[in-house]
Amino acid sequence: MLYLRLNDGEWRGIEAACGWTLSKTLRDNIIRVTQEFLTLENVQTDNVSDVKVLLESYDKAASRFFSAIFADASGQSAASIHAHDLIESSSKRPGKSEESLFDAMLTTLRAFHIACNSALKQLRELQASTCKSDKAWRLWISWLTEVIDQAGLPSSVSKDLGSKAKTNDQFTGFVWQLQRCLPEEVRRHTASEVDCAEAISDAQGRL
Repeated sequence: MLYLRLNDGEWRGIEAACGWTLSKTLRDNIIRVTQEFLTLENVQTDNVSDVKVLLESYDKAASRFFSAIFADASGQSAASIHAHDLIESSSKRPGKSEESLFDAMLTTLRAFHIACNSALKQLRELQASTCKSDKAWRLWISWLTEVIDQAGLPSSVSKDLGSKAKTNDQFTGFVWQLQRCLPEEVRRHTASEVDCAEAISDAQGRL
């Protein structure tokens, strides 16, 4: 499994390449979507079907646990309420808050269910992408485009790239330099910045 860590020097290089100042929130979002890209790259080397089966089994197990704990067919019977009260009073959680143990579990189960479905959606997008070698990369570009847009920075790439010399698009400079911080085996379209810009424009055009 590949995990992304960028040091201060690498962040400065990225900012110099695109001419932006990246806030901590934006840096965190860039790391988040890039880590998702690295995870998908890793998945592509495994059996996607097996990963899908595991994710579905996790989600079903969480659903069964939810039903067992929270779906009281008798409509909150006295026994159910008594059992919940006994568990709450017997729980030895450090630093107990006003939130009950069952409320915390419910929040966690909901978050787990959402995460499982998000992961399954990513797998479906990965399988549906048209260019096999670029599946995860194209998704990564779409995610980076989204976080850059949300930060109010320009993510558009010129479609009239002219000669194979050099492009001045800030977003291309950003992606180009960010890729240089990634393991060589996951980099794509590294022949030139113009080659990278064309691939970015094509990926954005498919959104």
